[in-house]
Order: sequence, then structure tokens, then C-alpha cells
Amino acid sequence: MRALIFSLLMGLSISSSRANLLEERSQLTAYGTAYCMSRLGADPIKAEADLAMNGYFQLSSYEGEDTYRAVRRHIDKAIPNTVPVYQSTGKAAVLMVCLSLGQHPDFLKLVRQQDRYLPRRTTKRP
Repeated sequence: MRALIFSLLMGLSISSSRANLLEERSQLTAYGTAYCMSRLGADPIKAEADLAMNGYFQLSSYEGEDTYRAVRRHIDKAIPNTVPVYQSTGKAAVLMVCLSLGQHPDFLKLVRQQDRYLPRRTTKRP
């Protein structure tokens, strides 16, 4: 009986750790998308993106500046030299570019690599 209870508690702990890890990764991905919007957007989008970056920074648990520097460096390299425009309006497709960059496999791989900068409690893998 004790073994069953222990197993259930461990399962809940692992599930909780995995949820924390996924939440941290999600916040870092959102930080990268907000950074992209900050770089490409004009006011008032740029101003709100700057606020969002600060919010995601404060919500996350990554230790040190290396994680955020790596994200910014990746986004800076990935931003196209010429941002496509919407055919219907002629305006820059900033949101489309930034959402695409934030979901690109190379960026998601970088986000996973930043797990090493999280406190131990959020990096346990099931």
C-alpha cells in the first residue's frame, strides 16, 4: 500500500515538474516573440512588446542573462533582411514574421537548450 501511495505521489511530482518545465519554455518562447515584435514593430506595438518582454522576464525562473542573450541573438540572426508586406495593405507583416520565428524548429531547439539555466526543481524529466 505504501508503495502504491509513493508511486502516485512521485507521478504527481513528475507531472508537476513537466508542467513547470513546459511553462518556462512557453514563457521563453513568448519572450522571443515579444523581442521580435520590439525589433520590427513601430509604436504602439513596439512599446507594448517591450512591456511584454519585461513581463515574461519577470515571470520566468531562468538564472542569469545568458538565456535571454541567446534568445535575442537568435532572433536578430533569424529576422529577414526584408520583412514581407501584406498584399492587401502594403504594411509589414511583423506579426506573421515574429510568430513564425517563435515556432521555428531551430528556435524551439534553442529554447529547450536553455533548460540548463533553470533551477533543478523545474528541469526534472519524466
